Amino acid sequence: MLKEHYGFDFMEFCTICAGEKELVSEFNRLTGHQMGVPRSGLDKAIDEACGRDPDVEAFPDFIKMCLLLWDSHDKVIEAEGISGNGQRKQ
Repeated sequence: MLKEHYGFDFMEFCTICAGEKELVSEFNRLTGHQMGVPRSGLDKAIDEACGRDPDVEAFPDFIKMCLLLWDSHDKVIEAEGISGNGQRKQ
């Protein structure tokens, strides 16, 4: 879907999204994660030893959810015949 329409794949899209401070802030608020927030040396060492970063692992799932919600929203708008200004199309 993304590749055909926009020229980049899902993980490239996630990288673009990770650069959006407001989206990352909402991700952190809604999920309890701390992506982009400086972590202690101990937390970094534990993540490196385990070979994982829980924030980075959870972010693509959050983006998938956002895309699904956006797609559902567009389908409802289309089905209801609502224009961009919120009024029903005549």
